[in-house]
Amino acid sequence: RGDASGDGSVDAIDLVLGIDFVLDRVAPTTAQLASMDVFPFAAPDGALDVRDLTVLAQSIVLGEWPDGALPPQEATAGKQLAAVAGLFEIAPEAIPGGLLFRAVHDEPVRAIQLSFHLEEADALVEVMMEEVARGEAFALVHRIEEAGLVRVLIYRIDGGSFAPGAYPLLRVANVSAVTPSTLRHGLAVSQRLERMPVRLLAFTATGVEEELPGETVVGAPYPNPFVAGERGSLRIPVYVPASGALRVAIYDVLGREVALLHDGAAAAGAHEVEWTGIEQGAALAPGLYLIQARTDGRMTTRPLIVR
Repeated sequence: RGDASGDGSVDAIDLVLGIDFVLDRVAPTTAQLASMDVFPFAAPDGALDVRDLTVLAQSIVLGEWPDGALPPQEATAGKQLAAVAGLFEIAPEAIPGGLLFRAVHDEPVRAIQLSFHLEEADALVEVMMEEVARGEAFALVHRIEEAGLVRVLIYRIDGGSFAPGAYPLLRVANVSAVTPSTLRHGLAVSQRLERMPVRLLAFTATGVEEELPGETVVGAPYPNPFVAGERGSLRIPVYVPASGALRVAIYDVLGREVALLHDGAAAAGAHEVEWTGIEQGAALAPGLYLIQARTDGRMTTRPLIVR
């Protein structure tokens, strides 16, 4: 029931397939039709429409069918179909009164399914819908307060995709509620109906990602997305564990260097690199880029969206 993809689990992949069935993009097989026909729940009507999708989406975020038969998504967190080259990251950033979870991905995404374990389930305040898709998406949130669990499902019912980029996704009120094990399960569905790995970046009060102790670290650039050439500069925090040579550059998705921001000595400690977005007299073209910092053969990167 509900497993249109045939992978043994019921999740956002199946919801996206169901949307394609309803929009007549793909013809379901007889088995898929029987699997996805869940409305009315007690007596399916032999057809697929938006009501079947509503039952499926609600069941995914609740973690159960109306009769309680849906297995927990967390149990299938390690199950993978073909993975795409892109990575879906969630970058926590400190904001007044809480924490912002920013989505960063370089592939179009049709659905996002997340399960968080928070010390306080009501710490999740809102999904930033106006930033995600400007009214073109649906978001479902379910809290299990006694377990400190929050499930989120975000999808486009029109069959569209969320464009690659970096944008606010969720706002959490209580910073202390976020721990290294906060993300229990994450699934992003690519435009090609493939699973994208989801990674929650570590968070510190300084907004710097913690990687390995003693490593050079690139913090979250601000603002991101960045409009090249407009008033104000891009600010990039960089932490250097020991004095030495530091090279900070920006690369496009093909690996070509498009801007060199710093190439020289740097003392141990925290630094901030600024950049106007102007190279050779012209603003850098809109798109997805990577900020890369190198010291003594070590390298770390951060995604950057230029608009």
